[in-house]
Amino acid sequence: MKKIFTYVFVLVLTLSLITTSYAQDNEKVIESSNESKDLKEAEIKFNLEKAIHYALENNDSMEIQELNIKKTEVSYDKNISDVDDFEDAPSYIQNQTPVVQRKMFKLGIMEKSADLSLNIAKWNKDIKINEIKYNVEKAYYDLAQAKKGVEIAKESVELAKEQFEQGKKMYELGTISNQQLLNIELGLARAQSGLDSAKMGLEMQEMNFNNTLGLDLDKKINLTDNVSYKEHEEIDLQEAITKALESNKSLEVTKTNHEISKLTLEAIKARYPKNTYKYREQEIEVKKAAKSVETAEKGIEMGVRSAYLQLTTAEKQIATYEKSVEKSERAYELAKLSFELGKSTTTEVNQARIDLMNAKKDLSSQIHSYNMALLDFRYSQGIGKTQIGGI
Repeated sequence: MKKIFTYVFVLVLTLSLITTSYAQDNEKVIESSNESKDLKEAEIKFNLEKAIHYALENNDSMEIQELNIKKTEVSYDKNISDVDDFEDAPSYIQNQTPVVQRKMFKLGIMEKSADLSLNIAKWNKDIKINEIKYNVEKAYYDLAQAKKGVEIAKESVELAKEQFEQGKKMYELGTISNQQLLNIELGLARAQSGLDSAKMGLEMQEMNFNNTLGLDLDKKINLTDNVSYKEHEEIDLQEAITKALESNKSLEVTKTNHEISKLTLEAIKARYPKNTYKYREQEIEVKKAAKSVETAEKGIEMGVRSAYLQLTTAEKQIATYEKSVEKSERAYELAKLSFELGKSTTTEVNQARIDLMNAKKDLSSQIHSYNMALLDFRYSQGIGKTQIGGI
């Protein structure tokens, strides 16, 4: 009997230890799971510089650009090898090459074309970087604007709540009617509806921002940069246009294509007279290439001038909207005071609050337009944001 009791005691003790160990392990698993969940749900803080860096580090298209450069380098090496082989070949071998092709080798057309193809691949990588930077900056400003919209909507709700609480006290004192109190309550409901709409807009912009950076769409973001109106440096428009014409890579490609088309015409001239179809066909190509250069230059200049016009217009209008906010604030305070004195209606107070919120939204929207115009003006002078096609 004593022996059986000892076995039972050992068994119970063993089970107790196993249960305790399992509970501890299970608790650790739960804690680990909760930590992972908290880490996943934790918001990420981004200033603009960090956001751009993150997007560049996590964009798959950058790897594609690198692969495209390597692919083009293989073709480049082959083409340059062909040029070297021709130049190193004895004259009797060179003379066996068709006249036009031989002339193209001697004029450096083959080498120019190979150089251009490789440059396009490299420039496209830089242009992709430029495009990503622009898209991140735009998404950053758009998200900041949406957050500001929620702030304004929350303020509207708070003001409407204050008015409703004041209205309830006045109703209890018999200074306003039940209908007037209902009007105030309706104003609060509409303010809340406006807040709900602003929050929905914010969620949409958060998803857009996350998608631009390559984050999970439901990731919570905290923007740390203060996006507001800041005066830009003095602008020399003509200098900006000159910079844009010198920097734009698409224009450089167009100019190089024009040079190649003229050299090709020289090569064709060695075999075909001016009155032949082949010569005239290439002559037309030269004119088309020249027209492409002219069109590209005008397009770039127009882009700079348009961005500058939008920038200066947006900047001028900010002061107007700031004054509108000041006037609306005074009008709202007067409407509240008049209502408390029994000299204005609930409808007038509600409208004054709505006018104030609209004025603040208009100012915020105008500052956003200014920041976007400044962004567009800055990028209009760069290498471009659109990928270049082959020659």
